[in-house]
Amino acid sequence: MAYKKLFAKKDTVIQDRAHHLQVAKEGVSANFGASEILEVGSSTNPTFDVEEHFIRRTLIQFDLSSLTAKINNGDILRSQTISANLKLFNVNHSGMQAEDYKLNIIPLTVPWDEGSGTDLHLSPISGYANWIERRTGTTWEYQGVLSSTTANDFISGTDYDLTSSAQTEQLIGDGEDITLDISTIFNNWLDGTSANHGLI
Repeated sequence: MAYKKLFAKKDTVIQDRAHHLQVAKEGVSANFGASEILEVGSSTNPTFDVEEHFIRRTLIQFDLSSLTAKINNGDILRSQTISANLKLFNVNHSGMQAEDYKLNIIPLTVPWDEGSGTDLHLSPISGYANWIERRTGTTWEYQGVLSSTTANDFISGTDYDLTSSAQTEQLIGDGEDITLDISTIFNNWLDGTSANHGLI
């Protein structure tokens, strides 16, 4: 059995945070494509004069060219399903750790830009992709990419694929690293069943 490690080709974080909109970092135009930390979650921030609730979602895409080259050369046989795991590493921090949460892994069906925003008080902070636009002048079908019902169930959209390849993981922990099986999504990319535009 052979193993191959693939690193992210591009990644960013988008958010619907609306507090202090005059600062791009705090608004829906925020882009974190140059940040070394990816965040996902639903947060409540009581540190300002108004307690706010906001969502952060991660977009990530992997370059499969080195793997497909080995398949095309016959170094890796494509007669069997290739197993693929997504590893997420927790960064220790002083904030509240997630304890009981649901993590949705959904393949994207449209291209998007990584951007060059950081998570520091430096410019540029705004850019694309962000909560509203996936590229300059091109909006997501739904703000924040995903659309959901009042019961928080996602509904179908043109920018993502809510088929059997989408996954939901119920996790209970206090900051542990996470390994998720994304074999179905990964093999759909390799087979050409769906285009590789990454995950949200």
